Amino acid sequence: MLTETKDKIKQAFSVICPELILTDEELEVYINLVSPMLSESVFGNMYITAFVYLMAHHIVLRQLIAQYGENGSSDVGITGSVTSEKEGDLQRSYGDRSASFDMLDKTYYGIEFKRLRSMCVVPIVTRLDNAL
Repeated sequence: MLTETKDKIKQAFSVICPELILTDEELEVYINLVSPMLSESVFGNMYITAFVYLMAHHIVLRQLIAQYGENGSSDVGITGSVTSEKEGDLQRSYGDRSASFDMLDKTYYGIEFKRLRSMCVVPIVTRLDNAL
C-alpha cells in the first residue's frame, strides 16, 4: 500500500472515529491486517471511507473481546443474538436459531461498512441461481 494512501486512511480514521485511540504502531498493524480484505478498484472513491469503517469495526471487536476477558467472562458476548433465555420456571425465545448472523452487524462501524459495500458491490445473479 502506498504511503499516501496510508496517510489518507490515518487522517480519515481520526475524523470518522475520534473515540478510538491507537498508537501509530497499532494503527499500522490494523492497516496491514485490513488491506488485503478490500479492493480499491471495487470501492473506487469510497475506498478510504470503507477501509476506515472496516478497520474500526475490527478494532471495536478486539476491544470488546479484551474487555470481556478482563471481566473474567468466558463468553465474549459478540457471538450472536440472544435467541433463548431461562430463569427459574420462566423461559423466553427470541427469533430463529437457524437465522445466520453477520459479525458486521455487531458494531456501528460494521453496519456503515455494509452500507458502503452495498453501494459498491453489485451481486451477480444468473438465471441458474434459481434452478438450484
